[in-house]
Amino acid sequence: MKLKNKKTAMLLASCLAISNVLSVSAANETEVNKKKTELESQIEDKEQQVSSLQQQKDNVLSAIKKLDEKYAKAQENLDTLTGQIEDKNAEIEKNSAELEKAKEKEAIQYEDMKKRIQYLYEAGNISMISVILGADDFAEALSRTENFRQLTSYDRKQLEKYKKTCKKIENLEKDLKKEKSDLEEYKQSAEEEKSNIETSISKKQEEITKFEAGIDTAVMEQSDLEGELAIQNEILKQMKEEVQSAGGQESSSPSNESTNSDANKTEQPESKPEVKPEEKPNTQPETKPEEKPDNSQSENSGSPQFTWPCPSSHNVTSPFGDRNSPTAGASSNHKGIDIGASSGSPIVAAAAGTVTVSTYSESAGNYVTIDHGNGFYTVYMHASARYVKVGQKVSAGQQIAAVGSTGYSTGPHLHFGVMKNGVYVNPMNYL
Repeated sequence: MKLKNKKTAMLLASCLAISNVLSVSAANETEVNKKKTELESQIEDKEQQVSSLQQQKDNVLSAIKKLDEKYAKAQENLDTLTGQIEDKNAEIEKNSAELEKAKEKEAIQYEDMKKRIQYLYEAGNISMISVILGADDFAEALSRTENFRQLTSYDRKQLEKYKKTCKKIENLEKDLKKEKSDLEEYKQSAEEEKSNIETSISKKQEEITKFEAGIDTAVMEQSDLEGELAIQNEILKQMKEEVQSAGGQESSSPSNESTNSDANKTEQPESKPEVKPEEKPNTQPETKPEEKPDNSQSENSGSPQFTWPCPSSHNVTSPFGDRNSPTAGASSNHKGIDIGASSGSPIVAAAAGTVTVSTYSESAGNYVTIDHGNGFYTVYMHASARYVKVGQKVSAGQQIAAVGSTGYSTGPHLHFGVMKNGVYVNPMNYL
């Protein structure tokens, strides 16, 4: 009877413990599901942000394409104007040469005329009357009169002719210079248009750079969120397994009781040495050894002590929290600490646990995630090499990777993150 009461008490205690586990698991599962929903919403927002930035980038690229076409036309127009100016310069040079020749002929004609006038002057004051009276007869007088008239008329006509030629050439040169001046103004306007287009293209390129940086940042943040979501899914999976395990124990307990009861009824003298009482102490450590240390950590302000993950260096180059983004694509909300170290330096597990992620991503590079139980995970990013696989058990201080500069990184370092119940916390509080 005492043995039966003892077993009943043990059964009730077991049921109570399982009930507590189930209620705690249900509460934690609700919290994880809530966090998971938030992460999924944030990921969707990031996807929309990336899509919007990409659309804006495409619009700017389209504008740049149109500007390039406009620039090509402006350059073509500029080349045409330059060619026309060169042609005008050639015409002006040719016209200037013709003008010089005309002026030379004018000067020669003028000199010849002056000589004839001088001769007439030196020969005396020759008048038309003296020319007539000096003739032997009337016919000669007429001839002399005509010759004198023709001589002076020829000089006047030649002089007028060369003056007109010079004037014509001067006017032509003036017109050519005016055309050249107009072309130079057009050329200056075309050069200004070309310069304005170059400035517009440069500004558009700056916009492209900003959009690309924004896209890189959003993609990296999206990648981080997806990493967190993967961890939340892993936590949820483990919780469900724990609940299923606890439910299995609860369903098996009544059968144990009925078996023990039947044994008491049939063979009470042999019930004391029965094997089953010895099996319970053996089965309990298989289901609870991980819970006890984890529960003690949780009760101890939730502060497990982790081993420093980079033995070769304690140089924290970027602390946990807000910061200025060190490179394009890097987050300004730092969810861990950066430890500067030489490339290839060992990265060790901060505590014993199971590897849940060992892969490469664009933002984190080579990275590893370890589940330490009780909702605690550690993350190791930017490694040059990974030495563990998913599902592998590791011990505290065991080398899991090597320091590198993969992903969004400005130099060799370890990004070390600590996650508690799906939320990143300051690693320095646990080291």
